[in-house]
Amino acid sequence: MKNENHPHDYIDSQPEIDQRSRAILVNWLIDVHTNLDLSLETIYLTINIIDRFLAVKTVPRLEMQLVGISAMLMASKYEEIWTLEVYIFVANLLPRRRV
Repeated sequence: MKNENHPHDYIDSQPEIDQRSRAILVNWLIDVHTNLDLSLETIYLTINIIDRFLAVKTVPRLEMQLVGISAMLMASKYEEIWTLEVYIFVANLLPRRRV
């Protein structure tokens, strides 16, 4: 019996993504998660959504950050009491300017 809650090992089927690029994405998402003070369930669900998506869809390396932030937005809509707006996530992507 196959466990549908656990995505299969998709790294070999992704031509541009490897374990290192996934780890970089997850580390960055943890930083965003910490900056936005989100619940732990949100980051867990975010990573689960990413893994499920990458298990069925081939994604270019340049779009990994978009997949990650989209997954976090969906996870926060599900897990957080106060839903975050898209502009908050986009503002977190932009480099901070020194005044």
